[in-house]
Amino acid sequence: MAQPGFDDTVEDVAFIPGIALAIAAALGIGIRKIMKKK
Repeated sequence: MAQPGFDDTVEDVAFIPGIALAIAAALGIGIRKIMKKK
């Protein structure tokens, strides 16, 4: 809490890749479902 600015930066840096991984996982699952239908 002594460095709120630093903590916020760390959270943002960790938060963005988390979203990217979630999107990548969702896309991967979607592609698998489409491939199975074909």
